Amino acid sequence: PTLGTKPTRRGQGFTLIELLVVISIIALLIGILLPALASARTAARQMTNNTHLRGIHQALFAHSQEQKGIYAGLSPKDNGKTITTSAAFQNEYPELEPNMTPDIGNSSDNNTRLGILVLANFLPAEYCISPAEPNDSRVPWVPGTNFDSSKNSYALLRINGSNNAENRASARRRSWRDDVDGQVWIASDRLRSGTDEETPESIWTEQGSEEWVGGLTWNDGHTEFQQTDVSEITRFGNQTNVNDKLFTQEEPSELQAGQIRSSNGQMDGG
Repeated sequence: PTLGTKPTRRGQGFTLIELLVVISIIALLIGILLPALASARTAARQMTNNTHLRGIHQALFAHSQEQKGIYAGLSPKDNGKTITTSAAFQNEYPELEPNMTPDIGNSSDNNTRLGILVLANFLPAEYCISPAEPNDSRVPWVPGTNFDSSKNSYALLRINGSNNAENRASARRRSWRDDVDGQVWIASDRLRSGTDEETPESIWTEQGSEEWVGGLTWNDGHTEFQQTDVSEITRFGNQTNVNDKLFTQEEPSELQAGQIRSSNGQMDGG
């Protein structure tokens, strides 16, 4: 500037080009961060889900210490060989009857077994609801109300079926106890409503995908989130199984002890 004049000062604020550059940078950062945030949110839900499954196993184990090591649903009077049904069930758990469904006599039912744990204060009601449930379709049990399917998101090892010594249901019942066996699965995410064992879809997958992805807890307490409904090897009773499917039941007329078969460890719940 010349002598006696004041220097001119540039107007405050951004130019249009600078604003566009800033907006572009912000949009780029959002595009980078959103998938990462979505992945983090999914991972957090999976961790919560596995915590619930692990809690179910721990509750089964704790309850079994009062039932001669037998998990809820089987009678400790005959070492877990039979399902606790009808009057026998009501005699063993009289305090639960007012809060159970009309199907109280069938303690092989998913809801009844989990209901025993919740109503007897071995399991928080919130642990029975998966974080993957859509639109809050299932809500935790409230004291004074029935414990039914709307209070439960999970599948348990199926224990019903005939009581033949070579029958697979019998093998599952022999494993429904506190043996701490890492080849026995105990609980998993349920199937999506409307699907079946032929086209298993979990509540974690898109409808129509025919895919099962979900959490699975084993009898030694370890829990994993896996991408298939098939496990390479399982063992129930004295029966070893390869390529075992969670939700598919194959019940041959004859089964030799120790024979390798698939689909022994069927889950009950959907």
